[in-house]
Amino acid sequence: MSQPAKGKAPRRALIVIDVQNDYDGGNLAIQHPPFRDSVVNVARAMDAATEAGVKVVVIKQLAPETSPVFAKGSHGAELHPEIARRNRDHYIEKNLPSAFTGTD
Repeated sequence: MSQPAKGKAPRRALIVIDVQNDYDGGNLAIQHPPFRDSVVNVARAMDAATEAGVKVVVIKQLAPETSPVFAKGSHGAELHPEIARRNRDHYIEKNLPSAFTGTD
């Protein structure tokens, strides 16, 4: 890993991707590891990043309203409540599976 130039602070961010309700008992329910255990860990990481002054970027996927998963306006497409209630510096809604294709 490269080191930052002397006198320059490293640029860091915590990127939280697709922690959405469809993974918590919805059409894409995650069984292992238990999704709720993962949510606790992600929430803890978000809190630690915020406390350390590290920016938090939250990304979620949206699909057309007729989609069986992540349908725009559906409960399944919403962020898990533990993630939604936490501070974030930047929020991105994406339309593709990749969080890095076609986003700002």
